[in-house]
Formats: sequence, structure tokens, C-alpha cells
Amino acid sequence: MVFAIIKVWFLALASAIPIGPVGLSIVRFSLGNGTVYGLLAILGAMGADFVYATLACFGTSLLTELLGQHQVGLGLLGGSLLLYLGIFFMRHPPMFTDGGMPLKKVHIATPIISTFFLTLANPTTLLAFVGIFSVVASTEISLFRNFALIVSLVAGSMSWWLFLVTMLHVARKRVSSSILHWANFIAGSLVAGAGVFVLGNAILRIIQSFLYGSVCPW
Repeated sequence: MVFAIIKVWFLALASAIPIGPVGLSIVRFSLGNGTVYGLLAILGAMGADFVYATLACFGTSLLTELLGQHQVGLGLLGGSLLLYLGIFFMRHPPMFTDGGMPLKKVHIATPIISTFFLTLANPTTLLAFVGIFSVVASTEISLFRNFALIVSLVAGSMSWWLFLVTMLHVARKRVSSSILHWANFIAGSLVAGAGVFVLGNAILRIIQSFLYGSVCPW
């Protein structure tokens, strides 16, 4: 079981390294509002990861079927959320005092809530977790083993994000406010771009269902 826990931790760490919308959100809060807000953003992402990891561990086949049946609805919901957050980031750049401190305070719950729902709005996270758990699948039915694997998976993602926030904490002290503004704009643009892509894919599925008379997977 120890080997399975280590393998899940490593796979979760590796899957978290590519910077997606959640990672960009953590970067944005870390650079724009400070390290504490970056850690709070990680907390929100961890909560959503725990939900998805639990679902993936205990209901793999059912959830895979549900995701297949509601691809368009999830795409419209997730894409809209990504687009909204991306535009919000671009329209609300971080402001700093002469001492480099954030000029405008953000509510402490904002990074937690935003990254929590941002992670939940991305069903590919669940599919990735299903894939990770399939690597260590076992005929042994043990609640303790499953819980240990879930914790290991969440810890793997968290390890990368903590490393990322630590590096950003060091870098934040060495960059100017203008660079932080550009970093915020780029992060917002990428998040919004991901939203447009997800929305476009969902809308394309709707159009194809009308053109070919097929059932749309709402």
C-alpha cells in the first residue's frame, strides 16, 4: 500500500505541474495580493481536489458516465466561469503602495471560493484523478486504503502549488509593479482564453447536434 500511496502522490504532483486556469489563479493571487492570498487560493483548490478525488475513488464508472452525458452543460458552465474570472483579473489589476504593499485589500474568502469553484468547473480534473486511481487499482476493498490514496493525491497537487507560491514569494520582492501588472494581464488573458475555448467547444457540439440530428449530451 505504501508503494501505491507514493505512486499516487508522484502522479498527482506531475499532473499539477502544467500551469492551467487553477495554477494561473494561484499565481495571480500570489503576485497581486501577497503570499498569504496565494496560500488561501491553494486551500480552495485543495478542497475541490478532495471532493473530486473522493468521487473518483468511490464512484469511477458512474461519474465517467455522468460526465459523458453532460459534456455540453459542464462546458457551458465551466467556460463561462473561466471567462468571467479572466475578465475580472484583467479589469482589476493589483495596485501597490510605494512600499510595495497591496493598495486594495481583497476579502480573505475571495481566493478560497474562486479557486474552489474554478477547480470544480473543470471536469478534466476528475478524469485525471480517475486515471491516476486506475493505475493503483486493487481488488482489495479497504476504506483506510482509499482514504490514504485520496489524501496522497491531494498532497501531491498541494506540494507543487506550495513550491510555486514559495518561488513567487521570492520573485515578488525582486520585480517592479509594472511587471506584476503585465503578469496579471497575461494570467487573466490565458484564463479568459481557456474559457473561450471551452465555451466554443460546447457551442460547437450543440451546432453539430442540430446539423446531424444527433442527441446533444447536455
